[in-house]
Amino acid sequence: LQGGAKLPSNDVLRADVATIIGRSTSIANPAGIEVLAEGQRITLRGKVANEDEKRLVEGMIRLTPGVREIVNELQTP
Repeated sequence: LQGGAKLPSNDVLRADVATIIGRSTSIANPAGIEVLAEGQRITLRGKVANEDEKRLVEGMIRLTPGVREIVNELQTP
């Protein structure tokens, strides 16, 4: 990062992403999505309603500050 900006800690980044997902009214069961953070990589696990919702969740967090990589392990029925 430029300007000496600090990266958020794993806990802060995970909490930020979980909050974004939890506040969404477009996700059928946001509580069913587990968020893991390691450095700038976010891993998403759990079940979502369909492929559209899977892509939606990933897209929502792609622009979150501190997120560089997303491992989308969300599963659909």
